[in-house]
Amino acid sequence: MLNNSGFDLWADEYDKTVGISDEENSYPFAGYKEVLGCIYQIIMEKENAVVLDIGFGTGTLTAKLYEHGCSIYGQDFSARMVELASGKMPLAHLYQADFTQGLAEPLQCRRYDFILATYSLHHLSDNQKITFLKNLLPLLNQDGKIIIGTRDEREILENYDFLQKSFDPSFNPPALVADLQDADEVVIFGHSIGENDRQYFKAFFLQQTNFANTRRKDITIFTRDAASELQIKRSLERMTDWNLSTLYGLNNLQIIKTGAIKEDQRKLYDFFVKHGKGEMPTREFIGRLLSQE
Repeated sequence: MLNNSGFDLWADEYDKTVGISDEENSYPFAGYKEVLGCIYQIIMEKENAVVLDIGFGTGTLTAKLYEHGCSIYGQDFSARMVELASGKMPLAHLYQADFTQGLAEPLQCRRYDFILATYSLHHLSDNQKITFLKNLLPLLNQDGKIIIGTRDEREILENYDFLQKSFDPSFNPPALVADLQDADEVVIFGHSIGENDRQYFKAFFLQQTNFANTRRKDITIFTRDAASELQIKRSLERMTDWNLSTLYGLNNLQIIKTGAIKEDQRKLYDFFVKHGKGEMPTREFIGRLLSQE
């Protein structure tokens, strides 16, 4: 990944490189013109929109918006990019700063109709994306929008649900929380309480640590090995506000490691006997159900 010095050196050839990448439908700017054209149409539906562009480069998109009456604000971590874009938009408010470290302070004092991030969020880790986007929310005007431009459908499919689930704590499958609370027995596969999906289960596990309201439940969590078991316990600690021992005490909670057949064999047998109406499962039967990748 280029640092700001690398982008400074690249700046003068940036527009040419973008054009070649777009024409060849290759990384990192595949579909660039189509994506920018779509974003342009959305923004132009609002007259004199106030726009913040994160990682604006040489101003390919923002210069067109500027020409058609938009007020432009922006941040890019290349001083040369800022210089080139300022030449196209002399009255725009452009700042040189590394957005992986947050938004430049002057930009935090404004409200925007649109906040754009086109072909730029790949510089952030997934956790950084979540924090960064959450910090942008208070900067939107009423009915304002954050628009993320990316290179292809595959990336959208890989990242959209991740962003939505992490970005909106109220995003839950229909009636999931109620179903968890009504059930006598809950079986969970460990990856379902990872970083992205943890908020689905937080209310449930908190309830199961409440001495006054708890109905004792059988809770079984399947995971792969000791390392993932440790991650799950850490996640449970955070979800229960560090009352994991209470969760164990008020419930029949067990974590079964499918990659540790010898260690957790008794737990596996007990589980499958219970759910197999008394038929003792063989090791081969368990192996087929819990096939190792």
